[in-house]
Amino acid sequence: MKLTLLRKIGMMVVLTIGLLSCEGEDGTNGLDGKDGINGVDGKDGHDGVNGTDGANGADGTNGEGFDELVKYGNITIMLDGTRPDNIVFKDTTSFRFTSVLDYGERPYNNLFRTENADKTNNYEFGVRRFLTAPDDTYQYSISDIVLNVNRVGEADQSFDFKLSLSYYVVSNDNKYFEINNYFDSEITNLEITNYSFDETTNNLKFSFAFDVAAVDNSTRNDLKVSGVVDVFVLERIDTSVMP
Repeated sequence: MKLTLLRKIGMMVVLTIGLLSCEGEDGTNGLDGKDGINGVDGKDGHDGVNGTDGANGADGTNGEGFDELVKYGNITIMLDGTRPDNIVFKDTTSFRFTSVLDYGERPYNNLFRTENADKTNNYEFGVRRFLTAPDDTYQYSISDIVLNVNRVGEADQSFDFKLSLSYYVVSNDNKYFEINNYFDSEITNLEITNYSFDETTNNLKFSFAFDVAAVDNSTRNDLKVSGVVDVFVLERIDTSVMP
């Protein structure tokens, strides 16, 4: 602080006090404070309730041509026996597909009628079904059946039956073997049951069962074969007798 005498007025002395400011130096930075203690983690909230499952979507439409391939019914084959490696097995396979191109060749899907001398009738049904969509080159897993109904509707009505099988039986242990047999005169204990034929719709139904010895089938063991047939057969119009 500095006092400066300016002037005298009367008996009074007027002093002007001037303050000279002086800037001081910055002090030393203080020490950083310590970090606070972390807080305790909060508890997880409760899981919310699962939402309700949405409704199942509508089934997709069958691919083009599918309905035509399966509309004439199916043959279901059941096998009960022992595999070639001596493991007991049972297999059920449905042969659902038929050709939409060739109905004239036996035994795809046909009925043939013949008349006996006494005016009674015989029916011959030829039915072939494929395991999957038919293919001339790569697909030949089939079930062929020929059923002759002798003296249809008479008290002495009788049946003749033949079955051809060609497909691979796949087991749960990821092993397979081929069935490739034509069953005819070598079969025993043949039973044809539940036979019916609707003359209006041409719907043929019947069940069958038979036994076949080890030497006469691909398993090389005794085999029981049974099946259910529910098909619609076609009958060719004979144009040679038309006017």
